[in-house]
Amino acid sequence: MNIIDRVLRITLGFLILLIFGLINPTWWCFLGLIPLVSGVSELCPIYFLLGKYKKDAKKKKAA
Repeated sequence: MNIIDRVLRITLGFLILLIFGLINPTWWCFLGLIPLVSGVSELCPIYFLLGKYKKDAKKKKAA
């Protein structure tokens, strides 16, 4: 996951929480937690299922 992807996920999650939390406070605002948590934790379940998640590649570059 690159930096642009992380920033977009965090921004989208925050906007969903903000819009649905302030305008129409329902349980739908909690759907914003999914992209927010995946952006902050650098773990995307969709990337993992597609086989694009390679945490080992980062470790090999650093070593």
